[in-house]
Amino acid sequence: MNITRLTQPELIVLDQDFNDCDDVISYLTSLLYSANKLKDREAFFQAVMKREQDGPTALGEQLAVPHGKSDAVNQACFAIARLNKAVNWEGIDGPEPVNLVVMLAIPLAEQGTTHIEILTELTSRLADDDVRKQLMEAETTTQFLAILNDAQLEDESVTTDDKKVIVAVTACPTGIAHTYMAAEYLEKAAKKAGITLFVEKQGAKGIETPITQSQLDKADAVILAADIALKNTDRFAHLPTLKIPVAAPIRDAAKVLQGALDLPSVSSKKQPTAITEDSQVGIKQALLTGVSHTIPFIAAGGIMLAAAIAFAPISKSGPDFSQHAILKLIADIGGAAFAIMLPVLAGYISYGKAGKPGLVAGFVGGYLAGTTGAGFLGAILAGLMAGFIVNEVKKLPVPKAIQPIMPIMVIPIVSSLAVGGIMLEVIGSPIASIMTFMSGWLHSMGNANELILGLILGAMVSFDMGGPINKTAFFFGAAMIQQGNYAVMGAVAAAISVPPISMGLATKLSKKLWDEQEKEAGTAALVMGMIGITEGAIPFAVADPLRVIPSIVVGSSIASGIAMVSGVGDHAPHGGPIVLPVIDGRFMFVVSIISGVIISALLINFLKSLNKNKASTA
Repeated sequence: MNITRLTQPELIVLDQDFNDCDDVISYLTSLLYSANKLKDREAFFQAVMKREQDGPTALGEQLAVPHGKSDAVNQACFAIARLNKAVNWEGIDGPEPVNLVVMLAIPLAEQGTTHIEILTELTSRLADDDVRKQLMEAETTTQFLAILNDAQLEDESVTTDDKKVIVAVTACPTGIAHTYMAAEYLEKAAKKAGITLFVEKQGAKGIETPITQSQLDKADAVILAADIALKNTDRFAHLPTLKIPVAAPIRDAAKVLQGALDLPSVSSKKQPTAITEDSQVGIKQALLTGVSHTIPFIAAGGIMLAAAIAFAPISKSGPDFSQHAILKLIADIGGAAFAIMLPVLAGYISYGKAGKPGLVAGFVGGYLAGTTGAGFLGAILAGLMAGFIVNEVKKLPVPKAIQPIMPIMVIPIVSSLAVGGIMLEVIGSPIASIMTFMSGWLHSMGNANELILGLILGAMVSFDMGGPINKTAFFFGAAMIQQGNYAVMGAVAAAISVPPISMGLATKLSKKLWDEQEKEAGTAALVMGMIGITEGAIPFAVADPLRVIPSIVVGSSIASGIAMVSGVGDHAPHGGPIVLPVIDGRFMFVVSIISGVIISALLINFLKSLNKNKASTA
């Protein structure tokens, strides 16, 4: 890709002083606007600043690549500033000095591929120490542009017998920035160390630069830098394998490469070891894999349901679709997407643990989590259980004649029977008994202590988000409507919207604490929360249950408690701001929701910031 056609000498400034990174961005934006690359200077500047808030753009080696995607951009282009004095710029491990800034401007319509291609090509060239040194010494903008144009990574497809060869795969949950950054830093470090490296990117555009069989035959080791389960890892079984988070090469690619080469061979008695930053990385990867595949189902299903409910009249029995065939169709399709959410979640958690053979048992376990009322917590348990069982079945000694059918028949059948039996016979009955007990307990409480009842209902609603405990509280509220008591449903309705709205708000308040996938899920969660779909918070709870669940339980309890003691009543068995027309005490209903949302959002961000600070000082 000839990237230099996307800039010009007038868009390059050399050896100028700037106060800070905002000053650099503002100046480069003005250059682009003056060169007629932008329709609206301020709109593009805000787009770049928003991207800065979303995550770090300093890539190490005193280089930063800020970028903005906006309708204000006339055509894809970039501007460059070489700074006379380094300024602090936010990097992956905090602020770092930067003296070379390349700012990309991408039209919104081209963001799917252009952004990635330009970013990849630029980092490939600028990661080279010699190229960067020449750029820092260039005396004119024309000379600077010529150096950038001539800079190409050397062709390393031909290897020599005395060169070490490493293959690598990079992948992050969103499949964009860190997938490509990790690859570029590995390539740069390999070139400097005289190592032949082949990197496969499993990113947003699918598998790029796939590793070939001839490359595998020459390889001495493999690096799997990923935060999600990777595709087709069985091909690396004969190689010493280093499994690391995708951020590790960005922090120290040279250390990662050396770690891979230091691994013992697979044929030795000592098994290959892996450098990891988290002893639970296997479970974490499995959960993130499940979340990554589940989010589209939650978002699509939730938004379709939201649209249908938003335009349908609310009756005492809930949204009324009887006179609205199109809305009912949309609601049915959205409901179908939701119905397969639990199987997808469990199936891909199992896939993350055990690979393709784990899919069947995981999907079966997730389906049964829905039919038994175990909810998303049951689906998580089913997915992890399926992955564990499949991995154990894989170890069983079997005759050679049976081995070919193990992954397509024996393992799926055996693991599905095991997981299904546990879900039906061990998990299902206790959950049903718990629901019966809790329903009776709530009925026995009545209105004896309104505040305590409200706090309990709020905690139940948010604890498993659509699961059996949530449903117990919801159906109790719905039953009380039939008896003319609208206060219980009013408390439940306030609590229902707190988990998704608070998670969505949290991603907006402290963007640096959340990755791109979580921020996208947060936007969808805000929409779902407004129309009372608690499940919008599930991706957050799956990825980080120990922080998210307590945070939303506290907020939902407070919202429900305030609504209960304030006399809020709900005449329809549904929740969220969408039912405001049928609410008694509307002002306090809104106050209760806002109070719970703010508390949950602040609490989760506080807990996540503690974890981030702990990680940065470790």
